This record gives sequence, structure tokens and C-alpha cells, in this order.
Amino acid sequence: TDIKNAINALKDHAAYYTKVDEKIKTVPKNEIEVSGTKYKRYTDESYKVLTDLISSIEESKKTKTVLDQEEVNGYVNNIENAINGLKDHAADYAKVDEAINAVPKNEIEVSGVKYKRYTEDSYKKVTDLVASVVRDKKVTEQAAVNKYATDIKNAINALKDHAAYYKKVDEKIKSVPKNEI
Repeated sequence: TDIKNAINALKDHAAYYTKVDEKIKTVPKNEIEVSGTKYKRYTDESYKVLTDLISSIEESKKTKTVLDQEEVNGYVNNIENAINGLKDHAADYAKVDEAINAVPKNEIEVSGVKYKRYTEDSYKKVTDLVASVVRDKKVTEQAAVNKYATDIKNAINALKDHAAYYKKVDEKIKSVPKNEI
């Protein structure tokens, strides 16, 4: 009976997770830093798939035995698939939108007459930069997105006031009678 009790008391060895743990160490962090600002690198949904998988694997360590080793070995592929399924966050365009919203109107009204405020060349540079903004960049391209904002702000600061309009003055001067007989 002692032998039977000893046999009944035998427990299967826990599954080996060495390769799984090594693969977990390769999981990328969900953070990227650009110009001193930290951003989430991956979408919440895609990163949650990965973190949920890792949590379930950690939980399985309590119950999986060597008899489950094939399943445990499959976790390495599951983790790899989840890593490959990570989707980059969209870039943050808040600074770009702020710069675009700061673009002044190229119109000024004086005595009920509307005039262009800025030179055509300087204002065109601003509008061309605004038109060149590509809105589908990922957070990995955040530096390029930040450059849009900087370039637009610099172009706004470089706007040149249009010279005064003298058309009406010139017309009045032409209508002045000559002082000749």
C-alpha cells in the first residue's frame, strides 16, 4: 500500500516555459519618444491582444504540466503572431492643427474696401505648406508631422505685408487740373 500511495502521490513536472519566457522578453514597449515627447506606439486594441495573451500564459504556468508541453511550445508562435499583429498609432496632428488655425486671413478691410494683406509669394508659401500636410502618417513618423507644424509657424512669421494700394490716389492725382493755360 505504501507503494500505491507513493505512485498516487506522483505529480507531473510543470511545463517548461524557457522558450516562452525568452519570447516574452522580445515584446516591444508600447511607447515611442519623439523630440522629448512620449507617445503610445501601438493602438490600444492591438497591444491589448498581446498583453491579454501574455497574462493568460502567465496564468497557465500555475496549471500546465509537461503533459501540456506541446501546447506551451505553441505559445511562442502565438506571441510572435500577436507581435506581428501590432498596429502603429496614428501620428498626433494637434500641433499641426494649431498651426493651421493660426494662419491669418489674407484680407484687410479699410473704409469698406477689401485688400490683400500679405504679399502673394509669402501667403502662397503658407497655403502651400498647409496643402502639403499628409494626414495618414503613423506615430513612427511623428518627427515629420512635427516639422509640418514648425514649417507652417515659420512661414506665418515670415509673412510680408503687402505694399499700400495707391490706385485711387493715382486716379485722384490724374484728375487734378493742370496749372497751365
